[in-house]
Amino acid sequence: MQTLYIKDVIGDNLAVTSDKGDIVFRILKENIEQGIETTLDFEGITDLISAFSNTALGQLYDVADPETLRSLIKVNPNTIHQADRRTIERSLKNSRNKRKQDKEFRQMLADELDAELGL
Repeated sequence: MQTLYIKDVIGDNLAVTSDKGDIVFRILKENIEQGIETTLDFEGITDLISAFSNTALGQLYDVADPETLRSLIKVNPNTIHQADRRTIERSLKNSRNKRKQDKEFRQMLADELDAELGL
């Protein structure tokens, strides 16, 4: 198991840009691919916005299924403000919904193409 100290990784107490989120995403992606359980520690983070969490965490649904993410990625609840937790939860929910809608749309297009081609 690895603890990822967000403040140290991004070099700042402000988790407010997608660039900083990408730093976290790349580490988490590699850990997921290697099956390493990772705990996120937000100690010292004073501001966290959706631009960061969408990139750092929301993209993870392109890397692994929700069950795998739940088993490998944890958040130390003692190190995150309640408002920041809500921001992360909203990013994760929106990301899951977007991927579900994208999948449904791709299936609909494929079905329509099949019908047009008589397949």
